[in-house]
Amino acid sequence: MTDDDRWYARRLPVDFITRSGDSFTRVSAIVTENWWQYEGSARTELIELLLPVLDRVKSNADITEELRSECERTVATWITGLVTVGRA
Repeated sequence: MTDDDRWYARRLPVDFITRSGDSFTRVSAIVTENWWQYEGSARTELIELLLPVLDRVKSNADITEELRSECERTVATWITGLVTVGRA
């Protein structure tokens, strides 16, 4: 996981609440913008992993250090899985 990946992952909750649309549309746009270099099916997998995490975010008050860390761990686990199966 690069420093950029870490930064994008920790910023996910803020990006999520500042966008309009349904949860899937917002997460999809963020993932596509930040992890565009991965193939479509890999990005879809990340979207599916992040949806239950980010769907809990309703306002700035919901953005905690714990949530940022959970987003970072989710992205790190996803990237590790891609490297393990040779999809990175």
